[in-house]
Amino acid sequence: MKIERNFDVITGEKDLELLHTFHNFPVFMGCSDSPREYDVVADMSFWISKSSGLVQLNPLLPLEVLYPAAHGAGCVGALWAQHHQAFANFIGRFKQIGRAHV
Repeated sequence: MKIERNFDVITGEKDLELLHTFHNFPVFMGCSDSPREYDVVADMSFWISKSSGLVQLNPLLPLEVLYPAAHGAGCVGALWAQHHQAFANFIGRFKQIGRAHV
C-alpha cells in the first residue's frame, strides 16, 4: 500500500511535476544478513512543485514498511539536535510561503 500525496506539502497547490523515478529501489538503508531476494523494494519518485520549487517524494510508503524495526535509541544526540535547530532557524527566515528572504 502506498500513500498518494499529489500536492505541495507547504502550499497545498496541486502543481507537482515528476522529476525522476528510481525503480525497484531498496526501502531499507542499512546492512542485512538476509539474501537480496528478501529485500523490500519500491519505486521512489521525486516530484517538484511548480509554485514553490519544493521537491518531495510521492507516493509515500507507510511508516511500518519504511521502519519495520526501531532504528535509534529513542534520543537525539547533540549533533542532530544542533542540525535540527539550524534547519529550523533556516526555515524560520522565510517570510512568505515559497519565497525566501535570506
